[in-house]
Amino acid sequence: MKKLLHKSNQLLQKATQRQTTHPTTVSTKVAIIDDEESVRNSIRMWLDHAEDFQCVGTWTTQLEASSEIVWKKPDVILVDLHLQHGTGIDALKAIKAGMPNIKIIMLTGEEDYYWIEQTLKAGADGYLLKSTIQERLAGAISEAMSGGLPLSGEISRALVKRELNPGASDGFSNLTPREKLVLHEMSEGMVYKEIASKHSISLETVRTHARRIFQKIQVNNRTEAVLAYVKSRS
Repeated sequence: MKKLLHKSNQLLQKATQRQTTHPTTVSTKVAIIDDEESVRNSIRMWLDHAEDFQCVGTWTTQLEASSEIVWKKPDVILVDLHLQHGTGIDALKAIKAGMPNIKIIMLTGEEDYYWIEQTLKAGADGYLLKSTIQERLAGAISEAMSGGLPLSGEISRALVKRELNPGASDGFSNLTPREKLVLHEMSEGMVYKEIASKHSISLETVRTHARRIFQKIQVNNRTEAVLAYVKSRS
């Protein structure tokens, strides 16, 4: 984000110069839903000083955004995949249900195929890794507005790899190494607190891993997860 902030300052200088020599043009209206303040502020600063974009709102949750999106009418919304209350996919579905023409680009650090697949199936108009925002954001917004599907390079490669290896599509193959470890420990009868203590991670982190495991292997609770895991190994 430091690079993005530096880029924003450069754009501010250019924008100031343009204001004295060029007439105002119609900008693409962009909004942000992300629960990290530093991310929201950095992207907003970049958008405010970019030539073709205007930031019309920033929010921490979809619920907070819902009352303002209707009248602010953004063309594009940048949505964080993992929000404090629900997921970016939940927000995407809710927004698209009422305003299907809004373009939604998911911002995340997740390269896991499961999340890529779920996001695109839900109707996302793009999927960008936060590590590529500086290089890709402007082009991604323009591409989405033109009807394209902007993806970070790593995401495109993950999709191609899956197409070339369709057999690796079961939920267990989508688990990260840490999620596999947590699931194994659960199958050994360990409770979340014991797993957290053994591996020096927080209890909330273990719970987060568990929720993602349940989503990926499509079960409802710990017991079903363990049964599915044991069955997959038999």
